[in-house]
Order: sequence, then C-alpha cells, then structure tokens
Amino acid sequence: MINETLDIKQVTTPSGLTRFWTHTTRRFSQNTSFLLDIGAASGRFLFFIKDSFTKILGLEVSAPSLAFAQSAMHLPVVNTLTPQDVTAVSCVTAWHTLEHIPATDIATLLSMLRSEASQDCVYILSVPNGSSLWGFFLMKHFSFYDVREHLHQFSYRSLELLLKQHHLSIKQCIPALPYSSFNAVQSILNVITGTHNYLYYYLKRSQTVDAPPTKLRTCAHLALAGCIIPLAAPIILFELLCPRYAAALTVICSHEHH
Repeated sequence: MINETLDIKQVTTPSGLTRFWTHTTRRFSQNTSFLLDIGAASGRFLFFIKDSFTKILGLEVSAPSLAFAQSAMHLPVVNTLTPQDVTAVSCVTAWHTLEHIPATDIATLLSMLRSEASQDCVYILSVPNGSSLWGFFLMKHFSFYDVREHLHQFSYRSLELLLKQHHLSIKQCIPALPYSSFNAVQSILNVITGTHNYLYYYLKRSQTVDAPPTKLRTCAHLALAGCIIPLAAPIILFELLCPRYAAALTVICSHEHH
C-alpha cells in the first residue's frame, strides 16, 4: 500500500500533521540517541525529525515507498528488522501503522523491542479508535474505518491489553488535533456524499477509490468541508478534552519495570 504521493516537494513540505508528529516526539523523548519509526512510508516524518536524534531508522514494507525513502530522500529505511537493528532504541514511533500489521507480526515486533530497546525507551503510538463516538455511531462512515487496508480496530482497552502482554504500559493518552479535525470533517463528508474518504484519498494519494476524481467533484467536497468545520468544532473540542474517546488514540508508553 502506498499511503501518500511519492513526490519530494510534497513530502518535504511541512503540514499540521508533521508538526504534531515532531512536536510530540521531541516533547516526550528524553533520550534522543536512537529513533525507530515503524511504517516510515515515504520517510516524511524521518525527514522532519532526523536532526533531533543521533541515529534514526525507519521500517517500511511497501516496495515503492521503501525505494523512494532510500533513493530520493536518502534516509535509512529498511523492510525487515533484526534484533541487532534495534539494539538500544530510545524512541519508537508508529503513526497509524499498527492497524495495517498482522497480529502475529505485531507480537514479534513488540517482543523484539521489549528485549532490545533501552530501558528508558519511549513508545509513541497512534491508532484508529473503533470505540470512539464516531466508531460507535457511524462505523461504516467513520473515516478511520477502512476495511480495505486496516486489519484491526483498536480501543483504549484493547491497546492497553496488547501492550501489557509485552510488559509495556500506557503512561499518557494525548489529544491530537490534526487527527480529530480531519476525522470530523471527513466522516461527516462521508455521510453527506455517500462516498468513503474521497477528499482524503485525493489530497494525500492523488487518487480516489469509490469514483474517479474530477475537478468539479473535488471542489464540491472542499466547499462542503469548509461548511462542516463549524459544525464539527464542538466534537473536536470534546476529543481534545477527552482523548481516550477520540477518533484516533495517541498514547505515550514505556517499559514496565519489576
């Protein structure tokens, strides 16, 4: 799966989402020796965070994205990890990646990290929240409910239990304005238009799934999005105040020490 347009100019242009990623990572990473980004895609996040860590490494399984990150972005991104690759990792990030990984592979990855990462390693994980208000009331229209590409829907409790199996614990669940804002607008658009994530696919991947993109259709979606923002504002505010019930869970985790 290619999750974004592989264009250097587009990938290296900062956005609200990249600012959220980098600010959150810098805020919670006390040890800046070695960052591992799971699901590095084009290398966008690594590009913006690389100067904040002594060493960086990305994991990406999509062949086109991997080749782009390596050749065009000149970043250290690999398609497999060995225990030696992750020895002494001090920060692990996974921005909406775990939902794409088979359960057995998640278990293998977390076990490896628990064994090899530094004891003060911080894990910053962001996943769709199927138990959010959006997931509960609008599941098929929920923007983060993607049956084509998501293998899992998480809840705060299920994520907590998964991490606990690998002796990791959630220390904090933080608000994520870019995810909450996008989801609110796109989910309401999905209800109104009867399509699924048309604007998301067009803006991020330069393509759509339900129907071919047209200028007229795209302009109509953009105009509707502008009208939806005021309607969505109270819901976005609720998610910022109660992040456990947000459309996307963004959690800060660490090793359990016995």
